[in-house]
Amino acid sequence: MPEELSPQMRSQLMQFDQLRQQAQMISMQRQQMEMKMEENKIAIEALEAAKDDAPVYRQIGALMIQTDKKSMLEKVKEENETLEIRAKTMKAQEEKAVERLNALQAQIQAAMKNVPGAQ
Repeated sequence: MPEELSPQMRSQLMQFDQLRQQAQMISMQRQQMEMKMEENKIAIEALEAAKDDAPVYRQIGALMIQTDKKSMLEKVKEENETLEIRAKTMKAQEEKAVERLNALQAQIQAAMKNVPGAQ
């Protein structure tokens, strides 16, 4: 980074880096939620295919507790609905962060054209 950068330009560059990190973090969290939703989808399909009296187990910490199919199916579906809402929210946050990143990048590039030795 050239020494001729103004304090405002340095601030914008730091803000850009922070915003980029934030967008990456949001993206990773959204991807994790989507993976969990896919796992839940597989679990729902398996539960729906199982007989009503089939033993179903739920992991709680290090324990496996037997539960009934109906309540487990409801729990997994409810969790999946919650994850879908959160994933949509995170996607919107990610899109806004990317928009802000693009706008800030354009500002920085425009300002850098006026800095000698920065091109």
